Amino acid sequence: MPKQWLTVEQVSEILQVQPSTVRAYINLRENPLPAVPLGKRGGYRIDPDDLDKWMQERKNRPREEE
Repeated sequence: MPKQWLTVEQVSEILQVQPSTVRAYINLRENPLPAVPLGKRGGYRIDPDDLDKWMQERKNRPREEE
């Protein structure tokens, strides 16, 4: 069975953040959330395994000061 890729909206529900925050994670310079861009409208799809790996990498990382 093919893998189910997640939309930005689905990831935002999982992480309990706004979709704009997920897009910001995708566009980070360091350690961006891996995503596949779709067309000119700016949509993305995120592999659930990549999301899990990205979250684990951020889990023990010290929080950056603003």
